[in-house]
Amino acid sequence: MHAQSEFGKVLDSLSDIITFGAAPAYILYEAVFHELSPALGWGITILFPVCGALRLARFNVQNGMKRYFVGLPIPAAGGMLALLSFFKNDVPVIVLFAVSLLLALLMVSSIRYPSVTNFSPSRRTIWFVLTLMLILAGGAFLFEKQLYELLFAPLFMYAAYGIMIYWVRLVSNNKEQGE
Repeated sequence: MHAQSEFGKVLDSLSDIITFGAAPAYILYEAVFHELSPALGWGITILFPVCGALRLARFNVQNGMKRYFVGLPIPAAGGMLALLSFFKNDVPVIVLFAVSLLLALLMVSSIRYPSVTNFSPSRRTIWFVLTLMLILAGGAFLFEKQLYELLFAPLFMYAAYGIMIYWVRLVSNNKEQGE
């Protein structure tokens, strides 16, 4: 039916900002960024939910259902950010800082990401996804020490996909204009 009130839309966005913006940013702050200078640590921590709020505001003023999102959706960005806290002993702080900044900027970028809300998969696609999920579940069971890497991988691939498609379109548009 796709019916929703303006109040519901705003309330949903507010809960998304807290759940996928403020909470993951604070988790990473407590895990890693509190060791930085207060201005730097709090600056990057606050930037993430602010960019998430801007991304959600842009989404809420778009009309109709779209086949794609403009900017990295906040659930994907927030999931990646929260999972980064588990890599704090393996990844240098500067890399975690850079990835946090990149995720914030991707949310407010004009890069398109596929939307699964209008996704109507074929029977073959459904079986492929189910098989892939079973493999991932088996992998999580067999490689429980790498569980965070297994959870991070699909989110990373989704973020990277949008960037790759953006660059491909940019290069092909430049070639067309040069001809």
